[in-house]
Amino acid sequence: MWAEHPKRTRFGCPECGADLAVYDHAEERAWRHLDGCAFLTCLHARPPRVECPTHGVRQAALAWAEPMSRFTILLERLAIDVLKECDVEGAARLLRLSWDEAWRLIDRAVARGLR
Repeated sequence: MWAEHPKRTRFGCPECGADLAVYDHAEERAWRHLDGCAFLTCLHARPPRVECPTHGVRQAALAWAEPMSRFTILLERLAIDVLKECDVEGAARLLRLSWDEAWRLIDRAVARGLR
């Protein structure tokens, strides 16, 4: 599945929130998303970058994922719910994640909670 934005869409600087035009696009990335109809689903996009007069060129914040995440917010939310009910090994098996990926999701959730 691909995500794109309409032409002339403006994005906020991730540092200060300034409303800016698209400078260019980063390389294509993929994020694991909620599975659909029992099929493994990934979201692909070339994230837009903005040029802030104060902070320089930065990747714009994405509506579907947190910075540096390999998973969509929806998958992370489901994973945390499953991890709260199962042990890590069982949750990873149900979600089709590796043990390391499950622990990274836990670490990210704890960091969010501490913020």
